[in-house]
Amino acid sequence: MKKRLNPFVFFLVAVLMVSFVLPHNVDAKTTKYYSENNLNSKADELISILEELDNNNIDMENLDNNTEKSLNHLSYKTRKFYKSYKDAVENGENGNKFIVGKYLNIDQSKLSQSNSKIAPRIILPFSYKKYKVSESKIKKINSLAKKVGLGAGLLTAIAKAFKKSPTYRTLLIGAVGSIGLHALNSCDKHKKGIYIEDYRFGATHSFQCKPVK
Repeated sequence: MKKRLNPFVFFLVAVLMVSFVLPHNVDAKTTKYYSENNLNSKADELISILEELDNNNIDMENLDNNTEKSLNHLSYKTRKFYKSYKDAVENGENGNKFIVGKYLNIDQSKLSQSNSKIAPRIILPFSYKKYKVSESKIKKINSLAKKVGLGAGLLTAIAKAFKKSPTYRTLLIGAVGSIGLHALNSCDKHKKGIYIEDYRFGATHSFQCKPVK
């Protein structure tokens, strides 16, 4: 009579096999998809703060233009956000990267780590989603940038312009904030639009851009 393999032993063997064969940069077909609801809810909180700053005419490009009197009109949550943002900028951080990193958990360094050629290892839990951004949307964002600049005002303008499409609104805020508009324009080298790839490592998202061919 043949002995059946214990299910737990089978599971351990499977995990060990994956650890040797799974590449560090996993192909999209091998990854699982996940809901955007959590990311969108975080974006809603961020957008409410950005809109309050905008409605109170807080200058996020030239912070020295803001007076204590104008800042006192803000809610506690928004004043706290403003102080953190100002501290980050004064310490040499990119303001938009700070915003999306803090509120949307978007971190480009995670992606660079995932693409490194270090020995293969298990990187689960890991998930992936790919979005196409049309050429017309890129042109619209560039048009907004000409009016409001490349700072936090641009994230606010994107939130207003794409408010009817929450997923794209969140995606574009995250992409412009983490990758930067100049990089997105460079990515659009065929003038056919771009793909934004959203990699998730635990609770952290990382964005990568590829051109539509």
